[in-house]
Amino acid sequence: PKAIRVVEAQTGKPVWQKKDDDTRHVLPTTLAVAEGRVFFQNERHLVCLDRDSGEVRWRAERPVSLRRPAFSAPTLVVQDGVVLSADRSHRASAKMGGDGKDEKNGPRWLVSPTMISTKGELIAFSAETGERLWSAPCHEAFNSPVDVFVIDGKVFSGVTAGKGQPGITKVYDLHTGEVVDTRPPDQECFTVGFAHGRCYRNKATVNYVLHGRAGVEFVDVHSHDVAADHWVRGTCQYGILACNGLLYAPPHSCAC
Repeated sequence: PKAIRVVEAQTGKPVWQKKDDDTRHVLPTTLAVAEGRVFFQNERHLVCLDRDSGEVRWRAERPVSLRRPAFSAPTLVVQDGVVLSADRSHRASAKMGGDGKDEKNGPRWLVSPTMISTKGELIAFSAETGERLWSAPCHEAFNSPVDVFVIDGKVFSGVTAGKGQPGITKVYDLHTGEVVDTRPPDQECFTVGFAHGRCYRNKATVNYVLHGRAGVEFVDVHSHDVAADHWVRGTCQYGILACNGLLYAPPHSCAC
C-alpha cells in the first residue's frame, strides 16, 4: 500500500503518516495542500485531510477509470475554497477491457501507441465540506491529462487534442460553474497547423494560456488575441516552462 507522510521541512522529523485503504491507491499527480488541508484522490473518492493531524475531514465520491493509458491521470486543482477534479469518464475502463478484478487490484496503466485522449468530466467540490458544487464536460489533451487553469476566479479548460477540435471556447466561474466568457474556436484565430496537439499538458500564466497545438500559442485570457509560434515546442510529457518573464523550452526528441 502507498502512504502519505508529512515531515518537518527544516528538521526532517516525522509529523504524521496515513497508510490505509484511503491511500492504498493514491492516484498520481492528485496530491495538493491548501488552506490547512491535504487533498488527494484514490480509485473511489476525493479525500480531504487535516494538514496538521492527518485526520480525515471528508470524503466525496469520485469514481475513476481503472484501466488507463500510461499518460492518463486525474487533474486536481485547489483554489479559493474550491477543489476541481477533472478526469476521463470512469466508464472508459470497459472500453479498454476492464473487468471485475480491477476493483480489487486498483488502477492499471497500459502502454499502447493506439490509446489516445478521450472526453470526461470536470467536477467542482467545496474545500470545506466536500459538497459537489457544479460540473462541466472536459477532455484530455493529446496523450496527456486534462488541462485545468484558474485565473482571476475563472476556470479555463477546453478540447485541444486534435487539429479540428476548438480549444478553450467556454470559461467558467470558479464558484458557480456559470459560463462567464466565450471565445471563438482556435481555427478562427490562428493556423493550428498540426494533426494533433503535442504530447504534453498545456500551461498557463496570469495573462496567457500557452497551448501546445503545434508549437507554442499564446492565448491572451483577457482579449483572446493569439500569438502563435510554430517553431518552439517542449519535450514529451514535460512540455515548456513559463517563468521569470521568459519561456523555457527544453531539448525535445520529437521527430514528427
